[in-house]
Amino acid sequence: MKRKLEDLNDPWCVLDFGSEELEVHKNSFTIGRKAGNDKVISINKISAAHCVIGREKISERKWQYYLEDFSSNGTFCNGRKVHNRRVLLNDGDKISLLRIDTKSDKSKKV
Repeated sequence: MKRKLEDLNDPWCVLDFGSEELEVHKNSFTIGRKAGNDKVISINKISAAHCVIGREKISERKWQYYLEDFSSNGTFCNGRKVHNRRVLLNDGDKISLLRIDTKSDKSKKV
């Protein structure tokens, strides 16, 4: 019997922060300065709730991956500023928060 995509315990995304890699298992992963975010970055120019990296199921077997910015300073995806909006993500997209870079890799480890 095949497992359903949402039943898999494998991460759907791996975020590479240079000094650490974080596996994302939940549908919405928050990044910000305030405690309670999934990834806390204690830098004053990072907003309390800076951005979300997430996924939404758009059909039985298809997911849509996105970056949504809520910050006052903006977030960058592949060098383009994302400010108070949502953009779709692809494998290998480079996400920057100020001078802190991360690379998304949504390839499954199945």
